Amino acid sequence: GVLRQSSGRPLEQVDRGELPRGGVGGAWQGRRIIERPVMRAATMRVVALVVGTVAAGDHGEEIRFPASGAQTYLAHVPKAGGMSLVEEISRILNATLFPRLLSRESMAENRSDYVITQLRAPRQHVISQYMHCRESPMAQYYQQQSRHPFPRPELVADGLAAWIGHDFKVSGSIHFEKHFRCYNPRNMQTRFILGPTSSTKLATAESAAIDVLGTVDVVSVLELMPEMLCVMRFLFLRQLPDYCECRRRELDPLAPRAVHVTHKVEHFSSDEFNASVIQRIDDLTTMDVGLYLAALGRALAAIELVQEHASTRLLCPDRLAAVLRELNSTIPQLDERLKSVRFAAVARRLESLGGGA
Repeated sequence: GVLRQSSGRPLEQVDRGELPRGGVGGAWQGRRIIERPVMRAATMRVVALVVGTVAAGDHGEEIRFPASGAQTYLAHVPKAGGMSLVEEISRILNATLFPRLLSRESMAENRSDYVITQLRAPRQHVISQYMHCRESPMAQYYQQQSRHPFPRPELVADGLAAWIGHDFKVSGSIHFEKHFRCYNPRNMQTRFILGPTSSTKLATAESAAIDVLGTVDVVSVLELMPEMLCVMRFLFLRQLPDYCECRRRELDPLAPRAVHVTHKVEHFSSDEFNASVIQRIDDLTTMDVGLYLAALGRALAAIELVQEHASTRLLCPDRLAAVLRELNSTIPQLDERLKSVRFAAVARRLESLGGGA
C-alpha cells in the first residue's frame, strides 16, 4: 500500500491509491511512503556490508517501511559515522546488531532486505581517514605489512599534506591502497557506493553512484544524524517520542545525539589546515561532493516526509541554518552548486524546511 502525501489525516487512515498533487508549496508532489508490515524492534538486525549490493528501489522517490522478518543492513562507508549510527540504532531501537560484509552476489539473492547508508561531507571525510590511518591501532597493524612508512610527523598538518600528496590510484582493493596499506581517499565514498566489483568507467562514476544510492531505502548524512535517527525510529516503530520534536531534543537526556565512535582517534576540523591542503582534498573528492549533495537531498526529503506524516517538526530552521553554515565551510562553492539545475531539488527542500538556499 501507499501512504498519501499531505492528507492531514492520521497515518493509518490514509487512502491507498493515487498520490495527491501539491502539498506544502508543491515540494511533496509525487513523493510517497510505501507501507510494509512493521518489523519488531527486538528482532531487527543491522549488518554492515560493502555498498553497491543493495536491493533495487526507485531512486529516492519513496520511503519503504521494513517488511516483517526482513534483514536490515547498514551499507557501511568507512569513516562516515556508520558505527556511530549503529550504536545509536542499538540504543534507541533495542536492536541486536551483527556487523559483517556481504558480496554483491549474496545481496542479489535477498532483494527484499532493508538497506540504510550514511555519507559525510567530503573534506571532513578525508581528514577522518588520515587520522584513522595515523592513530588507529588496527590501521597501524595493517601498515606493518607495507614497505612504505605511513607519514606521522609531529604536526598533523604536515602528515596530512604528505599523505594526500601521494598519487593515489583507483584500481585494486576497495578497502586499502597498496602503498600505505590504508584508505584511498580518492572519491572514496563514490567507490564504496559503486561496490568492489563495479566496472563503471571513471567518467560516469558519479552519476552511476547516485543511481545506486537511489536504490538504498534510507540515506542519512552524518551532519543530520540526530534527525535521521528519528526518521528511522518512525519507519521501524511507526511512532515518534516527544524528544524527536526539534525544540525538545536538547532538553531530553534520552534524545538521539550526534555521538561519535572515535576508534581511539583524535578529531580535527578542515578549518585547521591551510588552503593548499584543502585544495588537494577537493581535487581528490570532486565526485564525492556531488554524491554527498544527492545524499543530503535524500536525507532532507526523508525528514520532510516524516515531519508531515508524524505531525512533528524534526528539524528546526535554526538547526538547519547551523548545518548549512558548517557545510558552506566544508563544501566548495556550495551556494553556486545549489543554484544549479542539477541540485535544484536539494535547494527547494532546504527552503521548504526553513534553511534557505
